[in-house]
Amino acid sequence: MVESLHLVSGEFDFIMEVEGESMREVSHFISEKVAPVPEITQTVTHYVMETYVENGIEFDDSSDDDRLSVSP
Repeated sequence: MVESLHLVSGEFDFIMEVEGESMREVSHFISEKVAPVPEITQTVTHYVMETYVENGIEFDDSSDDDRLSVSP
């Protein structure tokens, strides 16, 4: 579940990279295992939507834009 844990500078103290089968699984892990730790006063969760470069390897997404258009 936990892929990596980094001590960082800036607004937050740590970045924890968690991988799960679904957003629900990740959310459950954070709420049940991470958030209850007394020394942890706040959690913020971000989900990776697309990977362009990883470990120096560039993923070619060509120029296809498959996003849905959103209008008011």
